[in-house]
Amino acid sequence: NTNLKAETSNNYNLGFHYKKQYTKLLLKSELTWFYNTINDLISLAIIDASTQTYSYVNIDTYRTFGLNFNNDIQYKLLKLTLGYGRIARYNQLSKTQDLTEYSYANEYRANVTYTIKKAKTDLNLFYKYNGRLPGFALDANNQVYQTFVEAYSMMDASATKSLSKNRVKLTVGVKNLLNVTNISFNTTSSAHSAGSGNMPMAMGRFLFTSLRINLEKQ
Repeated sequence: NTNLKAETSNNYNLGFHYKKQYTKLLLKSELTWFYNTINDLISLAIIDASTQTYSYVNIDTYRTFGLNFNNDIQYKLLKLTLGYGRIARYNQLSKTQDLTEYSYANEYRANVTYTIKKAKTDLNLFYKYNGRLPGFALDANNQVYQTFVEAYSMMDASATKSLSKNRVKLTVGVKNLLNVTNISFNTTSSAHSAGSGNMPMAMGRFLFTSLRINLEKQ
């Protein structure tokens, strides 16, 4: 799209951190608030539903705000991270229609890491649940209808092996264990009519590996 304009944005963050060391337990808590505003946001939008053709477009002003709450609990060789987020997204149609200004969605996160000390190996499992996201759109007759991006989950797993006195780290794992490729997108134009479809989300389950080498002298 040769008509795209450059994005401009502002971001604000405010955070509170707490850390407490017990005999065998380390507890960390973090509460953060954020606010983002983006002008001329560039996004991928569908331009032909019948052929599933997409193009990059500017979609005016985009705003989000919300909070994130994370807790890290470490006991000996086990580390558990639990998180919660509530995010509000701006409805552009609220400028001209009698609609709520923001749509809210929840997300939940969990990360577990276990260290096998003798094998110098870390086992990691990550899970994230993205809640249902409501929104609004206009049809061909400029009538407002409700939209929903349905909830979905993502999960990754990996193992990292330390070698050569921790100078080399080899990681192997699986991304997108649940094999999520598309998520449901539903619309309700009235009390008696509705539509549904799918929107692309990820490339599906795949294996990966990485090798990191530290050349710094110790």
